[in-house]
Amino acid sequence: MQLLHGRVPIELHTLRSAKGPSLLLLHELGSNGKKWPADVLSWSGGSVYALDFTGHGRSGHPRGGAYHPEYFLADADLALERIGEPCAVVGAGIGAYVALLLAGSRPDFIGAALLLAGEGLRGVGSRPDDEIAFEGIEGFDRFIARTSMNYVAGTDPLVAQCACDMRPVDYASSFAESARPMLFDERVDADPDRPPPAWWQVALEKNRGSRAPEAFSAALEALGSLAAEA
Repeated sequence: MQLLHGRVPIELHTLRSAKGPSLLLLHELGSNGKKWPADVLSWSGGSVYALDFTGHGRSGHPRGGAYHPEYFLADADLALERIGEPCAVVGAGIGAYVALLLAGSRPDFIGAALLLAGEGLRGVGSRPDDEIAFEGIEGFDRFIARTSMNYVAGTDPLVAQCACDMRPVDYASSFAESARPMLFDERVDADPDRPPPAWWQVALEKNRGSRAPEAFSAALEALGSLAAEA
């Protein structure tokens, strides 16, 4: 089904229709709502929906391509409005960051959230001096081309801007404190040579959430239990 974000059409896929608590899927950067593993249909609740963020999949591309996570947050909020009832959310990569913002801004609608590793999770840091400096428009174009190289066909390459947006820890903290307890992918903490981003660490601490099992099916089962308790 199509929604409208301003003048840009947004695609919300219905992967399963059923009675019970719904599930909304928010994909990683450069992917789309059709790229989730088949395990999503093992959701113990009701309907399963998958959103194509702006610039991805069957959703439109805005002129100028000024992408940022809050734009995707507005996409997800439109999806919530269409679903029309409280639901659980799974987000991967940039979708995990958006899921945090969504769960913190709509705790009345988001009974449980699962945040997974994936493309676009990190951003560049939490301070203005962490931003990536480009040497003119040519440097920016090279960054976009390099970063978007492995994106799913049909993705607007300019969504790569979201790979270098700032993620202030105090900003993430405020959403984490407002959200119901969430599940955090333990794989994000598993690599000793690449510590989790600062916003992730702060969100985990402030939200007092739990570590999600590494296996997606087990994490989804844990999400269903958390949603049932909400």
